[in-house]
This record gives sequence, C-alpha cells and structure tokens, in this order.
Amino acid sequence: MFFALSAAMKSMTNEFVSVLVFFATWVLVNKFLRMKNQSKADVVPSRRTPKKQNPEELAAMIQDLCSTRFTHALRLYREMVKHGNDLTIVDETFYMVLVESAIRVGKRDVAMEVLKRMHTNGMIPSLGFLQSVLKLLCARKFYQECTAVFNLFEPGDDQVVYSCLSLATAENNDIENAKKFIKLNATLFSVSGRDYLPYLRAVNRLGKWEEAVQTLREMLEKKLEVDPVCLNTVISACVDAGEHDQVDLVAKEVIEYQKTYGMVIMDIVSYNTRLKAAARSKDIRKCFSILDEINSAKLAADDVTFSTLLDVCIDEDDHEMASLALEQMSESGVTMNCVLLTTMIKGFVRTKNLSKAMALFETMRGENSKVKPDMITYSILIKAQCDAGDMTEALRLLEAMLQDGSDVDDVVFTHLIDGCSQSHNAALAEKLWNDMLNCGIKPSIFTIIAIVRVWCRSGFCVKAWHLITSMEERFGKKPSLVLYTSLISGLFREKNCQDAMTAYYRAIELFETDGQVINIVLVGLADAKRYEELMRISREAAEKKPARLRSETFGYSLNSLLNARELDLAREYHEMLQRNCVEVTVANLEKRLNPS
Repeated sequence: MFFALSAAMKSMTNEFVSVLVFFATWVLVNKFLRMKNQSKADVVPSRRTPKKQNPEELAAMIQDLCSTRFTHALRLYREMVKHGNDLTIVDETFYMVLVESAIRVGKRDVAMEVLKRMHTNGMIPSLGFLQSVLKLLCARKFYQECTAVFNLFEPGDDQVVYSCLSLATAENNDIENAKKFIKLNATLFSVSGRDYLPYLRAVNRLGKWEEAVQTLREMLEKKLEVDPVCLNTVISACVDAGEHDQVDLVAKEVIEYQKTYGMVIMDIVSYNTRLKAAARSKDIRKCFSILDEINSAKLAADDVTFSTLLDVCIDEDDHEMASLALEQMSESGVTMNCVLLTTMIKGFVRTKNLSKAMALFETMRGENSKVKPDMITYSILIKAQCDAGDMTEALRLLEAMLQDGSDVDDVVFTHLIDGCSQSHNAALAEKLWNDMLNCGIKPSIFTIIAIVRVWCRSGFCVKAWHLITSMEERFGKKPSLVLYTSLISGLFREKNCQDAMTAYYRAIELFETDGQVINIVLVGLADAKRYEELMRISREAAEKKPARLRSETFGYSLNSLLNARELDLAREYHEMLQRNCVEVTVANLEKRLNPS
C-alpha cells in the first residue's frame, strides 16, 4: 500500500515538472522573438521616399542615357509622355538626341514616334533641326520617313530640304514628286548635274527612257555641268529599252554639245554602253565605227570594249572582223584578262578550231600565266569536248577544274550528262548525276532533262518516271512537257504502250497539247496496233492542228493501217484527214484503199 502511494506521488511529481518546463520554454521563446523583432526594427532604417524629378531633370537624364542605354531612355521617355510631362520640354536638343539615337540603332518607327509627338505638342522645329533629321534619314536610306517628315512639318523653301526630298522620292520611284523638288531647287536655288542623278536612275529603273532623254536635254539647255554618270544612266535606259537608234541620237547631241562648249561629258563607259547597243543590234560595222570614235576622242579602249567587239564578231561568225579586233587589241596594249581570253576561246570553239582553244587554255594554266581559267572557261571547253564526242577529254577538264579549285556548278554537270547521252553511256551519266548530288549541287531543270533523256534512251524509263514524279518535292522543280515527251518516247521504244499512254494522258492534263508529243504518240500507237486510240487521237489532232504537228505522222499512221489490211479503218482515217484538210503522201494510196 505504501509502495503504491509512493509510486503515485512520484508520477504526479514528474508530470508537474514536465508542465513547468513546457511553460518556462514557451515564455523564453516568446520573449526571444519579441527581442529579435525589436532589434530588426532598430537596425533597418525606415525607407526613404525618393525625391520626385521635375520634367527638365528627367529630360536631361534621358539625353544622357541615349548614347549608352537607348532602350532604358526610350522607356523613360514613353513614361514621360504617358503622364504628359513632355509638354513643357521645348528644347530641340532633347528631341534631336532622341531622334538621332533612334535612327542610329535603326529604329525608324521610334524616330517618327518622337517627331509626331513634337507635332502633337505644337512644337515647330527649326530649319536646322529638319535639315539634320532629313540628312540622317537619307544617310540610312529611310526614304519613306523623309517624305513623312516633310508632310508632317511642311517646312519653307530650303535647298538642303529639297535635295533630300528629291533623293528620297526618286529612291521610292516617285518620279513625279522627285522632278517637282528638283524644279523647286532649280528655280529658287542653284543645282548641279549630280542633283538630277537620283531622278535619272529612278526613270531608268522604271523603263521610262523618254523621260530620261528629255531630262538630259533640259540639263544641256540650262548649260549645267553634266556628269558622265548622268549621261551613262540615260544611254543605259535607252539600251535596256531596245531603243538603239535613240542611243545614237543622244550620243550625237552630246558630242555636238562637247564641241560647242569645249567640255568633256562622254567617257569610256559611255562609248562601251553605245557599243553594247550596237552589239545587240548585231551591227559589227557600227561597233568598229564606235571604236574609231573612241580613238578619235583620245580615250583608251579597255577590256570591256574589246570583249564586246570580239563577242559580236564571234556570235555573227565574222572571223575576219574578229581577227581585226584582236589585232587592234594587241596594238592598244590592253592587258589580257580572263574575260578576253575566254571570249577568244569561245571564238575558236565556234569556228571548229577546238585544238587552238585547248592550246590557249593550256597556256592560261601554265605556271607563268597571270590569267587563270575560270568556271566559264572550263564550262565552254567541257561542252565543246562533249559535243565533239570526246568524253575522256571532257572528264580530264573536269578533273583539272577541281584541281585548280574552280567552282563546279550544275551547268558543267549538264554538259557532261548531255555528252553521255550522245555517246550512249548511261552508267557514266548516272555516276555524274550521283556525284553532283553528293557534292550538294542542286540540279537545274536542264540537268534533269539531260539525265531523263539518258535513262529513256537506255531503257531505264522506270528511273526517269520516278524522278519526274518526285522532282518537285526533292528539288523544287516542276516537271516540264519536254520531260514527259522524253518519257513517252522511251516507253514506246520499250514497247510499253500502256505506261506510255498513261504518261501521255498525264501530260495533256498538265500542259497544252503539243504537236511533237502527238507525233510520238501516233507513231507509237500505230506500231502497237492500238487502232481505236489511234483513230480518236488522230481525229482530235487533225481538228486542233497543234504547233509542230507533222503531216508525215498522219501519213505513217495511214500507211500502218494499210499494211495491216485494216481497209475499213484506213478508208475512215483517210476521209477524216480530207475533212480536216490534211494532205498526206502515201505510195499508191488510191489503189491500196480500193483494191480491185
């Protein structure tokens, strides 16, 4: 009993001690937290409210930031505008710094935003301010913004403003306003020939050669100092428009003006542009006449002069005049360059002197030669060797081309694959095709035509068909009628009439009916004895008469019917031809149609 009571008292004592410890701990923790909060409050000072800046101080800060932190400056400016604090800022320097910085970083929209805000605030910028802005915009080629600034503030008459506006409107191809600003400048101030150059370039771009010629005549009438660049722009506009007679007329007027006033306007570029016009007209005599004028004007004919002369002589197969051009070129001391030597090689190729062309080529490749062949040189010679049937030499040229580090393009591979077609070497053609693709060279439509022609002539029409149907997805090139014509011809050659007709029906869905395709199809159907389709397609062709359709094709089909003893069909076919006024020549036709 005593022990039980003692145990109970001991347990109660332990419980009391535990409760006491808990309350003591709770009190201490709360006291500590109160002390910590008080200490923190003592340590951290109260947050100060920054002093509010007035608009002038904020404007000064924005100006300073524009040179290093334009984005931050722009944000502050827009905040200023949002609260209307910019209304009191009337210092042009502030706006000039903003506009200049915006143009400098290419933010033309921000520049216009600032200028429009100036206008909204009723600010009238000084003439110097507008001059600076327009010059900056023109220097960065922000021409549309130039006209927008002019329309926004409508400044008074000023030469710098009108010069900037004439340039901007001309570059925007607004030739009407460009001419208006030039006339204002000419009326109120003094102008030079160079002031007309942007306008002349604009009318040249737009193909308005009449305006170009008229403007040049106005410049001459006003006795302005006409820069050769202005004259060359006018002559170029006439050449591009095919107005070669006008080129001669303009040149004659300028030459007379030079003699009258003792000034020089025409330079070697002017004469070379005239030479190009004469070359396009294939007038060799006039080309040499212009060369004489160059010599009379005591100008030095350059490589462009002689390469143009050589080109027209070679293109017109006038070897005597080409020799004369070479002789004069040698006497003039013109430094030989790749263009001239390549032109000479082209001349040798045209005259079937391939050995001379190759000899000149080897000279260009020599160690002591300062003029090395380029891609065009190689391309001309590779095509010449392929046309001559010498694929070994053509491949040697390709190897030399690669060794010299010259770029190889799709044109070179097209020549080589075409050469394989002529020599019936399908294996080599396919290797070249694969090598081209592996080099990452994208084939042109002409390259695809060349490989399809090889495959179709060599009995690999399945490959050709696969390429034709996948070329748009693989190379971004749409199939052409020429490709389908080669495919249809190859399939008929393989006696695969069914697929040939499938390709034909696909072709006439995609393209306008062509006589060459009809010729192939009618001959193929006649050989395959598919007379029902032969009759139907022949009837349609005889009625429509597409271009390149030959009457011999109808004659071949009629003869095939007669040889096959299909007399009823032959008579019907002949009557159909007569109804459509198609004349054919078949031996003993009447006798074979109506045997006794």
